[in-house]
Amino acid sequence: MNFIKCTSKSSQKKYLKFVKAHYKDDPNYVDYMTPIISEIFRCKTPFAKNKWRETYLIEKMGQRVGVVTYLIHQNYSDVLQIAFFEYEQSKEYAAEIVIKAREICKAKAINQIVVGLNGHVNYGLGLSLEQEHRPTFGSSYTKTYYSAHFKELGFDETKLISFEYPWEEKLFPLSDKWRARFHDRYQFRTMTKETYHQDLVHYTQLNNKCFGEHPFYYSRTNAEDQSLFKDLKFFLEKGSLIFAESGGKPIGFLLWYPDWGELMNRGETLSAGTFIKKLLHRKKVKSFKIVEWAVLPEYRQLGIPVGLLAECFSEVKDKPYTHCKTSWIIEENLDSSGFGFKWAT
Repeated sequence: MNFIKCTSKSSQKKYLKFVKAHYKDDPNYVDYMTPIISEIFRCKTPFAKNKWRETYLIEKMGQRVGVVTYLIHQNYSDVLQIAFFEYEQSKEYAAEIVIKAREICKAKAINQIVVGLNGHVNYGLGLSLEQEHRPTFGSSYTKTYYSAHFKELGFDETKLISFEYPWEEKLFPLSDKWRARFHDRYQFRTMTKETYHQDLVHYTQLNNKCFGEHPFYYSRTNAEDQSLFKDLKFFLEKGSLIFAESGGKPIGFLLWYPDWGELMNRGETLSAGTFIKKLLHRKKVKSFKIVEWAVLPEYRQLGIPVGLLAECFSEVKDKPYTHCKTSWIIEENLDSSGFGFKWAT
């Protein structure tokens, strides 16, 4: 088995070509990952610059059978990420990927490996267990045998879940009296063009404080989030980023957006063309997605999560959506998964 380092534009193109070809017969595949891989190759954004990386083509007997990227972020320096990998259906290739990872760990004095984290949770986390549905906008999507192979190789499994339910202006049964008292204490507002840059500072700070104990989260810089939103902002709707405040202090946020993947063709790569489709056909999108939903620990039991969700529902109530979807949630996160079970069933 040969691991050929991608050091030239030619080899990088082969990497991207393999990823796309690997799913050519999958009717549910849409490509959200190769733009991120290309960003890492170019190494010009804060997200890419803050990482040590090695990317490889994997060949056996002269035939390309896989690709893999190994990442170490400066804020997650005790973990080696096996990311953006694809390989033909054989556990042998997964085993070779792990052997190479352990060689890197030994050289870097690292003792932990995470499989399926694509640089940061904001860019992709998880391996697919089924391929019966198209992934929601921006979500990871992989071959189902990956999860089985790495589990057989001794990796611990962390289960992720998500929710989808019919949307019929589903509102919380909150009395007007409760709402009035609640809004006397706390304020809710959405990001605007005028508040954009300062709100991204709040977004970074809240992410780092709210998800600090998350097993796969590591701190982001505001420069990284500014770079992320440079492209993402074109796919946000008015009211997509909602903040909860107490006395002017941000204490939580909720990020939602339409599932623009519904407009993408089979195998399509996220691009400027997707944005043009959004402009022309936004009313054809029938689902919205709750992407992030976070509250500072000291405010979680004070109704803030409910308030944020109520504000989100208020933002979408006049839009033509028929379904609400969520991003992934760690199954053991009882606060979030329990809320999902309550409102999605």
